[in-house]
Amino acid sequence: MIKKIKSIKNMATFNNFDWDTSVIENDGTISEFKLINIIYGRNYSGKTTISRIIRALETGHLSEKYLNPEFIVNIHNNQNVAHTNLKNHNQVIRVFNEDFVRENLNFIYNPDDSIKSFAIGSINNDIEIKVKEKEVTLGSELLNTGLYAELLVKQNSLNNSSTTASQAKISLNNKLDKKATDRNSGIKYSKHNYDQNYTITKLQKDINLTLETSLVALDEDQIQSFRLLLKEEQKPEISETVLHSLKLIDLNKNAKELVEKKISITTAIQDLLNDSLLEDWARKGISLHKNKRTECGFCGNKIPHELWSKLDNHFNKESENLREDIEQLIIKIDNENLGMDTYLSIDPKSFYSKFTSEIQSLKDSLALELKEYKKNLKSIKKQLSERLLKISQPTVFELTNDNSEALSSIVSSYEDLRIKSNLFTNTLSSTQANAKNKLRLQEVVEFIEAINYQSELENVNSLATEESSQKLAFDETNKNIKTLKQEIQSLKDQLKDEGKAADRVNHYLNNYFGHAFLSIKAIEDETGKRFEVIRKNIKAHHLSEGECSLIAFCYFIAKLDDVETKNSKPIVWIDDPISSLDSNHIFFIFSLISTEIVQPDSFKQLFISTHNLDFLKYLKRISDNSSHHRAHFIIERNYENSHLKKMPSYLKDYVTEFNFLFKELYNCAKADGSHEENHDCFYNFGNNARKFLEAFLFYKYPNSTSDKLKLEKFFGDLNSPIITDRINNEYSHLGGMLDRSMSPVDVPEMKKVARTILLKINSNDSDQFEALCESINKV
Repeated sequence: MIKKIKSIKNMATFNNFDWDTSVIENDGTISEFKLINIIYGRNYSGKTTISRIIRALETGHLSEKYLNPEFIVNIHNNQNVAHTNLKNHNQVIRVFNEDFVRENLNFIYNPDDSIKSFAIGSINNDIEIKVKEKEVTLGSELLNTGLYAELLVKQNSLNNSSTTASQAKISLNNKLDKKATDRNSGIKYSKHNYDQNYTITKLQKDINLTLETSLVALDEDQIQSFRLLLKEEQKPEISETVLHSLKLIDLNKNAKELVEKKISITTAIQDLLNDSLLEDWARKGISLHKNKRTECGFCGNKIPHELWSKLDNHFNKESENLREDIEQLIIKIDNENLGMDTYLSIDPKSFYSKFTSEIQSLKDSLALELKEYKKNLKSIKKQLSERLLKISQPTVFELTNDNSEALSSIVSSYEDLRIKSNLFTNTLSSTQANAKNKLRLQEVVEFIEAINYQSELENVNSLATEESSQKLAFDETNKNIKTLKQEIQSLKDQLKDEGKAADRVNHYLNNYFGHAFLSIKAIEDETGKRFEVIRKNIKAHHLSEGECSLIAFCYFIAKLDDVETKNSKPIVWIDDPISSLDSNHIFFIFSLISTEIVQPDSFKQLFISTHNLDFLKYLKRISDNSSHHRAHFIIERNYENSHLKKMPSYLKDYVTEFNFLFKELYNCAKADGSHEENHDCFYNFGNNARKFLEAFLFYKYPNSTSDKLKLEKFFGDLNSPIITDRINNEYSHLGGMLDRSMSPVDVPEMKKVARTILLKINSNDSDQFEALCESINKV
């Protein structure tokens, strides 16, 4: 229930609206709204503005045309609802005001428009039982029962499962991301420059490839080989080697012939034969002395002529030819030996690293074979040199091991490697790419083993499966809730009847207001369902303001029984429903409120505001049931500020002015003239008595008889009318009797006249007198 409207600011009709905190109840508390609240206020005092505030609590929105509005409405349990939290309550509220009419009965403002339809419930016990059964199964989201409770349990399970699965997945993804893109350890920033655009997605593909192909880890030599390959830069082409032809075979053959060749000497000098050094000395001496000197260059003695003949016989032409042939062959051997120094130059640095092992092996083999080759040449030369020393003595030649074919094989292998290395230049990029790929996959293999990837992946997949299972269970329950809600709504739709809603409005129009010729009709076409106002079976146009007001209010009363409102006991706020209505219709509006809202006790709290005193007169008579606690308020506007106050007694306590005047007479008759607080009633007695008697005697004698005759007839004697008329006239006028204003009021006479009037009313009609006393609480 609404307890207070604490304050309203910056609304359209006034700047400030305040609850008058000076209004104090008998127990000392500030006045609050009660079960039934009647609010009186003149036009433009702020009644509609307050109704718009309450309607904002119903609809959840306030007109955007209010600039910076502020308000606070205090609900039960001291809950405050403000302009910033319009939905911060659980009250069912229904407001009748201009905005309600504009929203639902737009035909009033646009004659070509119609009325928004609504449905009221029909009676079908079987369907209602099914609805209740399904609603029990569905339960309450607010109270956490039924399927909603089950859904909450599954929601919590799903949340826990989702959190666990998400954490496991995030943990694994973080490891993958670090391996893929971390600046210190990531594959993207590897010094081997695998892939500058490497991502976690590519890492995942590599992991899948590794697992699918059961990739075996590389050994350390393979890893080192690939890393060296990645360091390779493109090398110049290795030129073909022009080689010295090997002559070892021929040298062996020729040397054998010369070493083993036999020569004939006619007369040999035995000493020379015995001493090869001496023989060589003698041979060299011949070249230095013959035909050049007559004396010996060594001893100075004369050379005998016959010595030259002996020496010529010893060193004959055949031996000298042999000597010359041997010396020439030795020169060839020396040349061959020199040629072998540059036979084949192998530079491993000219080859790519992948050929390093083979080329180094060839180089080592070449060195050994060249050494062997030179050793063979040396052996041949040695045997030739020995024959020179004993030119006349042939010896057996020892053949050397010919390794020419081994050298040729090395040359052939070298050529193969040279060609391969040159060709490798063309495939270096692709080969390096392959090396990068294998080294990258090697890192992936090591990463998989390091984090136990497959175990982690199985855990992630297991948790994801569990999450999926929980999600299916949650979705199934949620689906059941939606299905059940649809079934409930479908069953409720069977209880809806727009036609009955129209009949209800027509019932009010006909039975309360007698408009049998004016009705509304439920219509359904391609645009949907709506109501139209019908007059003589055709759509009505040019309705009067009064007719529009009646239809609008009947529509509102009927809508309190629609399917959204029925049995909810809403807070009802009715703002000035009697616009453009005559007195009869005003009474019927009151009757409709009383019989359809108040008497059935179908509301939680009721507010009715009006500017019309006739309507207020009826509202003050609304239900005297002690369970209905009523409060009366008045809105007073002072320039731009308005205040909501307790209704003053003269408006609240008296149904009519006639009752008020009777109370003043009664008080005067009972008052003690010596008390100063009662003196006002004596000064006002003349006016009050005169007006009361005029009204009272008019209804008692409703003919054209003069006031004097009516007084005489009422009192039945001549004295009482004369005294009464004199006091009434003299004390209600000063014209022509200014001297009376200089004298005090004659209290005893007034009390006497007042008592006389009351006694006469009581003696003439005691029932009427008791009713008048009851109306002023003087029973």
